[in-house]
Amino acid sequence: MRWAFGLVALLIAAAIVLTMSARQTAHDFDLARRALPSLRDDAAPRGFDEPAARRLVTRLSALLDASPLPADELREAAVTAASWAAATTPGTPPYAAAVALRGAADELLQASDRGDPHRARARQLLDRAGEALTGTTSMPGGPAGGIRDQLQNMQYSQQEKLREVERDAP
Repeated sequence: MRWAFGLVALLIAAAIVLTMSARQTAHDFDLARRALPSLRDDAAPRGFDEPAARRLVTRLSALLDASPLPADELREAAVTAASWAAATTPGTPPYAAAVALRGAADELLQASDRGDPHRARARQLLDRAGEALTGTTSMPGGPAGGIRDQLQNMQYSQQEKLREVERDAP
């Protein structure tokens, strides 16, 4: 009989610990969600155009094996995807697609030859963009996926600014 009371006490203690852990996790996500909107990119928002996004996935996929890569076209693709990301809500499929398209364009801008790892990464991002465009979930990856997408979007923005400075430097 004592072992039954011990087991019940252990289960109650485990439930308390799990509840407190879940509350702390929810609190941490809340803090992150409130902080990230202030880190928004300075791209001019442009309404998300799903057919144009699908065409961009197709075009960037065609460029995966191209040599040389059209740098101006890739820069324009990155700007377009950045403007879509700026106009959409983080955590939604259009936002995930826009961030993945921006990342794919950036990776192709960094690619050199056909065996370059940047091309493999661009292929992964294009697959992710395609999945987001056909996805039925309202938040790909849940709240963590939305936060991850926002952080990736900021990283792509910084990479673009760095490349611009390097290109303009004498």
